[in-house]
Amino acid sequence: MRTAADLAADLLPVLPSVPQPRLDRALIRTAQQLCRSSRCWTVWTDQVTVDCAGEYDVELPMHAQVLVVERMTVDGRSRPMLPFSFARRAPEDLQGAHVVPGRMTFQTTDGIAKGSEIRFRVVLAPTDNAPGVDEAVFDPHAGVLASGVCALLMADPGQPWSNPALAQVYAAQFDAGVARARLSAWRGVTDGTPRARMVWC
Repeated sequence: MRTAADLAADLLPVLPSVPQPRLDRALIRTAQQLCRSSRCWTVWTDQVTVDCAGEYDVELPMHAQVLVVERMTVDGRSRPMLPFSFARRAPEDLQGAHVVPGRMTFQTTDGIAKGSEIRFRVVLAPTDNAPGVDEAVFDPHAGVLASGVCALLMADPGQPWSNPALAQVYAAQFDAGVARARLSAWRGVTDGTPRARMVWC
């Protein structure tokens, strides 16, 4: 997990007076925007073994929320998600999502055989209360995140660090970085599904 302190070399020269908690919060917001706009944090969940028709929890990385459920496999084979429904779990989930931060559930029908192993490919973003940004997002995009934090904070009105003109410069750099991340994520998506890795004794 990375925090704004890991961007000190980029942030302190241009934002020397911003309190650390404000920097950390700006980093989370910037990382959320990067993930939403580029889908750069995409993972396959751990497999869930189905015992019978019912509701099952899916393990997610710590302090991660699901933005999009892209694919599903049953026993390694791609499967349409129509037989499965994602139930809202909280009234504050108002954006049409079928998941809430840190938790995802799915429901199976009788058409899924006992012992079937189900996995999902999901697009993630940090939760609002995340203490930092996962290395999978931070490490490849540190420069983009630094530009986004600068753009966000310099656009704050009436603050000692406010600089609307420079905020626009950093915002353009951030947007360009998001576009590159989106292209990279798109190129990394294939029609292949995860398979068991062979181990030779």
